[in-house]
Amino acid sequence: MPHLTDGEAAALAPDIDGAWEIVHGHTKLRRRVSTADFGASMALAVRIGYVAEAEGHHPDLHVHWGLLVIDITTHAAKGLTRNDFVLAAKIDHLLNVD
Repeated sequence: MPHLTDGEAAALAPDIDGAWEIVHGHTKLRRRVSTADFGASMALAVRIGYVAEAEGHHPDLHVHWGLLVIDITTHAAKGLTRNDFVLAAKIDHLLNVD
């Protein structure tokens, strides 16, 4: 699966919440979510984990006290793919439902 060009990634960016950043030379989507405490960060990571498992696409989740950092990339493609943006949109939906 080929990764997206910078232009293709930029064209898909409006389909996800503006809180996502395209980082690491356009190879990764990153979102930082503030939470009340460590427990809230863990609980959110678990909920995102269920969404990721259903999609068969697994982000890197960095759990901190009061913060969850979500990184999405497709390692096999060595960059961003449409699947990364689909997962980001599903995570956005999860965050907006709460």
